[in-house]
Amino acid sequence: MIVGLKSSDDYEYVGLYPEGSPHWDNNFCKADEQETKLKASNARAVPLPESDPIFGIGGPLVDIWRRASHSN
Repeated sequence: MIVGLKSSDDYEYVGLYPEGSPHWDNNFCKADEQETKLKASNARAVPLPESDPIFGIGGPLVDIWRRASHSN
């Protein structure tokens, strides 16, 4: 049981993963430093999708993802 997490009734969680990406992994900020580093490394290894899964080609996700990956 997770204590202290709250959300509104209209909150929704959506996960979209490109084909070939690692299996999903929620991090509830309870991992030690080594595990957190491993999770960050796994997240950086998820390949950039060819198109935005919601808005399609030309959608904002790919550009946002590309800029975020270059800022790390």
